[in-house]
Amino acid sequence: MFIAHLLSRGIRFKSWYEALYFLPYITPMVPVAMTWKWILDSKHGLLNYFLSWFGIAPQAWLFDTSLAVVSVIMLTVWKTIGYNMIIFLVGMTGISKEYYEAAAIDGAAGAKAFRYITIPLLKPITVFVSIVTLIHGYNVFSQVYILASDVQGSPGYLVRVLVYDMIENGFRYYKMGYASAEAVVLFLIVLVLTLVQLWLAKDNTASAKGARR
Repeated sequence: MFIAHLLSRGIRFKSWYEALYFLPYITPMVPVAMTWKWILDSKHGLLNYFLSWFGIAPQAWLFDTSLAVVSVIMLTVWKTIGYNMIIFLVGMTGISKEYYEAAAIDGAAGAKAFRYITIPLLKPITVFVSIVTLIHGYNVFSQVYILASDVQGSPGYLVRVLVYDMIENGFRYYKMGYASAEAVVLFLIVLVLTLVQLWLAKDNTASAKGARR
């Protein structure tokens, strides 16, 4: 939302910035994950080389349990932030400038206008983005399969997610019943959390509609 807000202010080379942020989203996950695996390599990785400029010792990004989770999170956020930014940017362009002009007359500009006008009117977009991000987060697989492997090369060893466990049980150990049960559990988890998000956002969305009137 913050990046979309900066781009909506009409900065120079706006189209280039939009393309730069959106490009990772349309890039296939496998080559992206392989590139990040090289960047995060503990011996010859670009990230550790950059950190060495500040006197930070090399980190085992892909072989330490905690750092492996961080690595998967960094890759996932970097890849999906462009899509969320575009959705927020579309929502911001749909907000009438009359609201901001009226707020400026009352002395509400800058951060106050963003807090009391932009954020409330973007509540439906925020709900959509949060639900899509939630569903995507529970369907993480490729980056775990490629990045989070142990020293012996067993994929998914350091970071275990439900989708990976489901696929492994179904197609590696042929426990189709167990894998099917995990799929049902995954569906129920996403359904419940989605309903909770919709319930929490219901009053805020109504308030946003009232603000438009």
